Amino acid sequence: MNLDDLMEVWRSQDAAPLHGVNETLLRLALRQEEAKLQAQRRLGSRIIYVTSAFIVALTAVLFVMMYAMLYSNRDFAITGRVSSFRSSAPPPPCS
Repeated sequence: MNLDDLMEVWRSQDAAPLHGVNETLLRLALRQEEAKLQAQRRLGSRIIYVTSAFIVALTAVLFVMMYAMLYSNRDFAITGRVSSFRSSAPPPPCS
């Protein structure tokens, strides 16, 4: 091997990449990573939708309970106090 052959090998190493890459496997790996990320995003979106629906339903239930408590007991609506029991006796006559 003479100096010219050695210089030609040296230059070919500079022109070639340091590490060979299998483009087919690289594309396959990228496609798989993208599929994983999309699946994670879909799962995150579903969790957000379910959580939002739960919060809306819980808020609606709380409002219904508040409405029932406020307007089912007339004493509270009129006087601001909740009576602990309802008497079966008729109310006293008004004079």
